Amino acid sequence: MKDRKKKLRLLIKKNDIDGFLVVSAVNIRYLTGFKGSYGFLLLTGKDEYLFTDSRYYTEARKLIKGTKIRLAERTWPEIVTRYGVKKLGFAENNLNFGLYRNWRRKIKGIRLIPLPDLTAEIRQVKDGQEINAIKKAVRVAQRALTGLTLRPGIEEREVKKQIEDSIREYPGAEPSFPTIVAFGGNSSMPHHHPGRNRLSGSQIVMIDLGARLDGYSSDLTRTYLAGKINSKFKVIYNVVLSAQKAAMEAIKPGVSIEKIDRLARDCITGNGFGRYFGHALGHGIGMLVHEKPAINYYNKQKLLPGMVFSVEPGIYIPGWGGVRIEDLVQVTANGCRILTDIPRELNAMIGRGRKR
Repeated sequence: MKDRKKKLRLLIKKNDIDGFLVVSAVNIRYLTGFKGSYGFLLLTGKDEYLFTDSRYYTEARKLIKGTKIRLAERTWPEIVTRYGVKKLGFAENNLNFGLYRNWRRKIKGIRLIPLPDLTAEIRQVKDGQEINAIKKAVRVAQRALTGLTLRPGIEEREVKKQIEDSIREYPGAEPSFPTIVAFGGNSSMPHHHPGRNRLSGSQIVMIDLGARLDGYSSDLTRTYLAGKINSKFKVIYNVVLSAQKAAMEAIKPGVSIEKIDRLARDCITGNGFGRYFGHALGHGIGMLVHEKPAINYYNKQKLLPGMVFSVEPGIYIPGWGGVRIEDLVQVTANGCRILTDIPRELNAMIGRGRKR
């Protein structure tokens, strides 16, 4: 926690402000370990205060070390004033207008400076503890997928329930987002909502799932064929797999994010499917399922060791179906480490699953 706050203080200094108010619950947990649903954190050059209400005050004083704990409504305006804060920064995308107006009323004479989410910038690079937490969340999701039982006639929503029940079997784990299960033509919709569609014949089966454990998330997609693999599915699957491999092989510190997106996109376009790949190549992951860095062709940012993100190219053909392969990767000092270990090579439908 000390290193994280040290990095934030460097950004505070760089932005020429006297203090920074953190209001996002995710960012507060990242910086202090506080898990309550209400609070905000004030960081100045040397001091820090966590303001919360009576529901969490006593617990926070026991559990949070190195941070002064105060009741929010009684003390925070006078503390801000007492420390000579004249320019107070805040993350503009985390603050609603009502709270902003309330602050303006209570801390007159202090200039409120809207800034990018400085804590989210720091969170892009994961430390060893965070990467281990993501790996644990990956293992929980993999366990749910490899233990899945599919049978002819099963509904998409039943598969979703199987997966999410399996994730919850692991102590402390929960789904990191609503599981996507898409059969047949529904797989042409990247974020299809599972319904009553039943599995039959040689249908495509696309499953996108994730688990959250100890505050960190995972995300994983596999696409299968229920039955004998046909030539069209084989061609499209292998194009998507080649696109993913092309991107992964280029991942290393100093490479621009736009480049890895372009490599995957060029592979799909070069094989005649470019108009069927409409979304970004991936997204950062950590305490949130989607966080910085955005892995797309607009982002010229350079990769840094410790970044963790998804690589998930796809081809989606209306009326036929879609194929997406998604894995999480970590940027290492020398290249790329894949955090998932479920096979990506072309396969028939998942087996009958483990006994439950």
